[in-house]
Amino acid sequence: MFIFTKKKKSYFHCLVVAISLFLLQSCSVSTEPQQIPSGTPCAFCKMPIAEMNYASQLINSKGKMYAFDDLHCTTAFIKSGIVKKQDIGEVYVADFITEEMLNVKNAFFLRSAELRTPMNGAIAAFKNMETLQTQMGKYPGDVVTWEEIINR
Repeated sequence: MFIFTKKKKSYFHCLVVAISLFLLQSCSVSTEPQQIPSGTPCAFCKMPIAEMNYASQLINSKGKMYAFDDLHCTTAFIKSGIVKKQDIGEVYVADFITEEMLNVKNAFFLRSAELRTPMNGAIAAFKNMETLQTQMGKYPGDVVTWEEIINR
């Protein structure tokens, strides 16, 4: 039998609150971009990811990451229904120059036949329009949106 004094009750309540907060935090799911180690197999075509400036990833609502070697594989994977649309947390794509993962909602895309992407998707992503326009001198093509890419 436990006998709680006022002081012991205070410690007990603090302990219960601390444990509850820890459990809530450990149960939270992150849809933030994750590191893709070089050589990770593409979730769609299974080829090892070697060119990180074309890599992308889908994080599902449970926090599982699916890595891709080309936006072509990303869109094919999404259209396949392997992960239901309502279970997609976020989609990220590597900046062509810095390889920083960008949310597709904020990225700028260049489609160019001159881009030699791993699966011939011919699309590169950029953090800003200025960098994209600079690269258009080397890779002439069209500026496209994520909606155009995914609905193609």
